[in-house]
Parts: sequence; structure tokens; C-alpha cells
Amino acid sequence: MSHSRTSEGQEKRCAIGAGATKESKGQRAAGQARDDIAAELIQLRRKLGDIYDRLGDLFGTLGLFSKEPRRLGGLFTLQPPSGAEVSSSAVDKDSQPQIVFVVRITKGLDGAMWVQIGDRDAVSITEGLVDVLVLLAADSDVRFAADDPFVGWKSRESIAARLGITKHALNQRTVRLREVLEKFRFNPGLVQRSRKGVRFGLHRNGTLVTERDAG
Repeated sequence: MSHSRTSEGQEKRCAIGAGATKESKGQRAAGQARDDIAAELIQLRRKLGDIYDRLGDLFGTLGLFSKEPRRLGGLFTLQPPSGAEVSSSAVDKDSQPQIVFVVRITKGLDGAMWVQIGDRDAVSITEGLVDVLVLLAADSDVRFAADDPFVGWKSRESIAARLGITKHALNQRTVRLREVLEKFRFNPGLVQRSRKGVRFGLHRNGTLVTERDAG
């Protein structure tokens, strides 16, 4: 009888140990699967970001040579049958190249940073993104076309050095700035990125005002 009980106890312990091992392996497999999915999503986001940048460059190039940029959106919409009427609302204004003439940064009494872009109402943006925006909107002498109406390009290295961050961190912040602009119904293409560098869609004769000590 004693031998039988001992054997049963060993079998139970073995079964419990086997179950724990299977559970541990299952948890590791699930964790690895999550890591793989996260890695794939990051790669996909980077690829989509590159495609978005190239489209932004294309819109910007077309805008430089068009005296009527509002018509550019029609190039990327389905053409109606001959003779059909097209209302002005059929063109998505978010797809058009955009240039602004005013960027104003102010600091509220509560310490919040407020950004006015063009003639739109000011919106609240974190100070870290405001730092990026100010450097992007500053002018430089780097232009690759005589009729380029925007502020000049800045290298990623120079802006990252001014902010005391890495190029990778700068890329993350520019992506985040685009997302915030889109959230507030601005054209995210205002943050321009290409092989030339980075910049904001402020007119070269526009106004950049920083009143960060107003509060």
C-alpha cells in the first residue's frame, strides 16, 4: 500500500511539472509571437512613412510649378465622364500642397505651449514637439530650386545636434509632429522630409514668431 501511494505521488508531481513546462513554453511562444508582430508593424510603419514622404515631395514639386495649386488635387482624383459637372468640394484639400505664412509660438499662463499656424486657431502642442517645429520653420540658405517658396532645408544631423538627441529620435519626433498636426486637421505634409533634409511648409518670406516666455 505504501509503495502504491508513493508511486501515485510521483506521478502527480510529474504531471504537475509537465503541465508547468508546457505552460512556460506556451508563454514564451506567445511572447515571441507578440515581439514578431511588433517588429513587423514597425517595419510596415517605416515603409509607409517613406511612401508618404515621396508623395509629399511629388505634391511639393507640382506646387512649385503651378500658379493655381488648388487644381492639383484633381490630378489625383477619378476623372468624371465627359460633360459631367464637378463641384469644388469634390477635391480633397488635404491632398493639395500647402504653404503657410505665419507660425506663432506662445506660452500660456499655465505653461502650455500654443501654436498658431496660418490663420487657424492656436492649438496646444507639447514643448518637445514645439522645439522641433521651431527648428524646422527657421530659414536657411539651402534650396535646390531658385523658385522654391519654402524656408530652406536643414540637415537631420544639425537639428538633432541642436536638440541634443539622435537622428532616430528626431525621426520619431517628426513622425509624431505629423500625427499631431493631422489630429488638429492640419495637413501633415507641412512637415517636409526628403533626402534633402527636413523643413516646415512656411513661406520663405513668412513670419516665425516665438513668444515662449509670455507666460
